[in-house]
Formats: sequence, structure tokens, C-alpha cells
Amino acid sequence: MKEMQFTVERGGPLLPFLLEHVKGSRNHVKSLLARGQVQVDGAAVRRHDHPLAPGQRVSVLAQGAEARRAPSRCSMRTGASWSLTSPPAC
Repeated sequence: MKEMQFTVERGGPLLPFLLEHVKGSRNHVKSLLARGQVQVDGAAVRRHDHPLAPGQRVSVLAQGAEARRAPSRCSMRTGASWSLTSPPAC
């Protein structure tokens, strides 16, 4: 899926807006929300009942917010053992 952007023309809850604009089932749309792939005015939104107002920008990202984060220092692997790059904070 590539990134999609929409402008809200009439207010209402986020889920019906997404169901109208994004291909896929209700479960698919709710999984996009759960993975942090939906943004309203640049901020990640996970609630299906988030209120929308006319003029707001809704983006559906190709990857969720978690997938775009830098790898955790605790998950960097060298050889056959796990190593930490700083004192344990995991």
C-alpha cells in the first residue's frame, strides 16, 4: 500500500471516513489504526471514534509508526549473542 492523503470535507468520526476512502474491510481499516498508520494533521491517531473537522488532513501511511522507529539499542545483535550499546535500560 502506498501513502494516501485526504482532506476532510464534513465532520464526523474517523472510522466512517476511513471506510469511505480506504479500500478494504472494516477489520483492515481498524488494523491500520492499531498499527499507527493513520495520522490526522500529522499526528498518529489510533482511536476509531476520533472526531474529524472540515479542513483536517488525514494520511494513511504505508508503514505503521512502530515499523519506522529506529531499532532499539537492546535489539542490536552481533554474532550469536545480544549486546547492549549502553547500560541496560530495557
